[in-house]
Amino acid sequence: MATTIIESITRENLIALAAADSGLTVAAARRVIDAYESRQVRNIRMGKSVRTGLYKISTYQREAYNGMNPKTRAPIIVRPKVMVKFQAIQSLMDAVN
Repeated sequence: MATTIIESITRENLIALAAADSGLTVAAARRVIDAYESRQVRNIRMGKSVRTGLYKISTYQREAYNGMNPKTRAPIIVRPKVMVKFQAIQSLMDAVN
């Protein structure tokens, strides 16, 4: 089944839509979106999971592993890294199925 992108929501589009739907000015909607984003990032950096009405964002630790440089084929060690995991919650999955 092919998917068609109907609308691309960029950050600026989101601000404009929020302003139009709520009756706020664009500047006020921008402040609201900025505050929301900074709160989300702050919580994720502290290791907390963030859950909204549609999704959950959490972090997990990816372990170090042995890899290979694709250009030279030389072995390398890939360092451990904190990754971000995005999950749709059940109500969103139910809404689209």
